[in-house]
Amino acid sequence: MKNGAVKIFTLALLCFGSLMAIEKTSKDIFGKWQKTQRVFDRVNISKQKDLFSHKQFDSKKAEGPYEQLEQLLSKSSSFDQIENNLNDLIEQIKTIKDFATDKTNKKEKTEVFNDVLARYLVIFDTVFNSTDYYGIKRKFIFNVANKFSQYCFAPNTNKFFKVLLNNNKYHPIVRMLYAIIWKHLSGIGWCHWSQECLSNIKKKTKQKHEIVYIAGGSDIYQLLTNGVYNIRVIDPQLTTQPKYYSEGWTFLINGNVGDTIKIPEANLILTRISQTKTEKTFKAPVSRTEKESIPEETIVWKISNIQNPKNKLGRVTFERRFAIQKDFEIAPQKTILLSFNELYFIAAPSNFEGWGIDPDKFDRNIQLYIKQLHQPINKKMVLNMTDAIKSKFSFIKLGTNTVFAPGH
Repeated sequence: MKNGAVKIFTLALLCFGSLMAIEKTSKDIFGKWQKTQRVFDRVNISKQKDLFSHKQFDSKKAEGPYEQLEQLLSKSSSFDQIENNLNDLIEQIKTIKDFATDKTNKKEKTEVFNDVLARYLVIFDTVFNSTDYYGIKRKFIFNVANKFSQYCFAPNTNKFFKVLLNNNKYHPIVRMLYAIIWKHLSGIGWCHWSQECLSNIKKKTKQKHEIVYIAGGSDIYQLLTNGVYNIRVIDPQLTTQPKYYSEGWTFLINGNVGDTIKIPEANLILTRISQTKTEKTFKAPVSRTEKESIPEETIVWKISNIQNPKNKLGRVTFERRFAIQKDFEIAPQKTILLSFNELYFIAAPSNFEGWGIDPDKFDRNIQLYIKQLHQPINKKMVLNMTDAIKSKFSFIKLGTNTVFAPGH
């Protein structure tokens, strides 16, 4: 085919693509995030104590060990300790009669798992409950979960946490910590964001960093509306996970060059500029016994202002594949982002449902931004989580396997 004919054929394809282009809105694509997703500020827990109606006990001595735990947590001094020195509070919890004991641990191990989990969630829900401040309460416990996760895995306090992990009689305390961490950072917190995390990521964007969002699915709405315009999402986008993606997620990865998404609340328009399939495929589970071959592909959207769509502000790139070790290599102008739920599968060995990533190979200077955590975590924190996963303690995985949607 001669050059002139090639040009005509190319122009024809572009014209045909533009005729096929579809326009959507942020509500069509990100409606789920707009309705359910929350962005929580960091709060000083100590300064929140006067906002809550602490439960009043009829006697100075509660009846049982769990009532004593609730009584201790309801004291305003406990708010100070959670904020400033959580280990002081843990040491007080250790002295509760009949609570941190081998007997209680054996009792909880024989109980129905959900009953044990609910017990600790209800205790905190009661202690920190106030009907007039429901929104504040949610934000408050989100911050408590942040503090608990820091206590468990940060290098300066992990040594105290290991004492709990390595002693059976202290395992009820670990169950208490894990119940709050899992519930508010993974269980119901899997879709929520820390505003401080978003602000820190925006600062990286201003330094010309690309935000590499590992296992980010379709969760780019808060990034875009917070001024983050250079995003690479590495996620297989499995058809078994509609529950965990926004309603219009398939449009982000399937369509035609020229498709657009208007986000009027942020004065942005996304335009699909390419969709390229590689020669590789990957196998993904579609049921407990079946796998499906999915072609790897890369989809690129240009980010512009609505009034000036030709003026490129940045781009969103979707790489439809599983994450690999190389994705965690650090590089200039690269910031790695993931959810707390996925952090578990990065830290977990393969025999604990891990993704085959070895955090021991991470660069010592790596920083991982976790969307629910106010501050990024380092290599040592990930390895501390790995050690906790491999410990003799067993209760709840801090990450939930989302491969299978209900019905699979």
